[in-house]
Amino acid sequence: EFSDPNANHLALHSTRATKEPLNERSALGLTAAIPALADGAEHTVRLHYFPGTLTVFMDDMQRPVMRVPVNLEEELLLEDGLAWVGFTASNASGKQMQFIESWLFDADTSALPPLGLMGDVNGDGKLDAVDASVLLEAILGLQVLGQPSATLADVDHSGAIDLKDLRGVLSTAAWAASR
Repeated sequence: EFSDPNANHLALHSTRATKEPLNERSALGLTAAIPALADGAEHTVRLHYFPGTLTVFMDDMQRPVMRVPVNLEEELLLEDGLAWVGFTASNASGKQMQFIESWLFDADTSALPPLGLMGDVNGDGKLDAVDASVLLEAILGLQVLGQPSATLADVDHSGAIDLKDLRGVLSTAAWAASR
């Protein structure tokens, strides 16, 4: 119904530009290459906005899980550069609770250092079938990943490169290809 790629993903939505109903087809950015959200653990998220790009970090504050090219002032028709920021969380079964313990929206004009995108094992700045192929070869032992690719391949931060990581990359790549 909502075009969700799976039950564990992060998306950035704005319906102002698209005038579409709020679903994953209208998302400005989406990734399933994130840690498991239903693991009962506390997760840390950082949003960093540099005019033209919103970068999202989850648990690992050195490597973003998502970068979205967006000019918030234009997208949201801001007056004097001011906006409301909000959060939403849901699940189909209604058996989970989500809490936001604290948050910080970081908007400044300083550039972020060049960092890899989680799941982008070939370093081209996007998650696609090439990343999934390289990741599968690494899982099967046909390829050894060097750094930073090995760190970027562990999208769920489990300490191992496995099929859960591949599923996150494949879901994100499939969503991106469908746009």
